[in-house]
Amino acid sequence: MAAMHGGQWVGAGTYMGLKEGEWIAVPETGGRLPGNESERYLRMRAAVLLGPIFGLLYFVFVPIAGVVMGCWLGIRAAVRKLSPVRVRAGERPQTTKSH
Repeated sequence: MAAMHGGQWVGAGTYMGLKEGEWIAVPETGGRLPGNESERYLRMRAAVLLGPIFGLLYFVFVPIAGVVMGCWLGIRAAVRKLSPVRVRAGERPQTTKSH
């Protein structure tokens, strides 16, 4: 990201001031960044702006995934506990022979 200075003419986009962290929205026609030459700004790309959205999705869906996985493991354990025959992968169920 290239640093811009206060008073510089810039294209449309969102810029963040490095001194105080303020966000400046520049309209589609472009405009000058506020402040003097000593103030620096960085242009924020869409990827940077999507960070909080992905954080929110993580915050919402991780607990849901945990609950679903817990239910799945509980049901699986209950079925295994109640099942009369235990079969492992690649084996045939053992049958009892009566003579």
